[in-house]
Amino acid sequence: MRYFKKRDWYYLLGMPGIIYRSKSMLGPWESSLRSYFDYNMRHNACLVRGDTLYVVWSRVGDSPESLLISKMDISNPDWDEW
Repeated sequence: MRYFKKRDWYYLLGMPGIIYRSKSMLGPWESSLRSYFDYNMRHNACLVRGDTLYVVWSRVGDSPESLLISKMDISNPDWDEW
């Protein structure tokens, strides 16, 4: 899992593309209503620049394994709208 902080919330991006959030790094954590990435997402890294979240990730089954990059607009305060 990788974490980032936005608007006083901590977010964790886990497999397979589920995002969790909490007001504290110690929890409690709530999960998003959906997966933001393919069900076969494996490793990931997160980078926030302003209102953009960049996610570098790999996919189970790719041969040779390659890195993918996704860009998400996280400007909306409603994280289910990202």
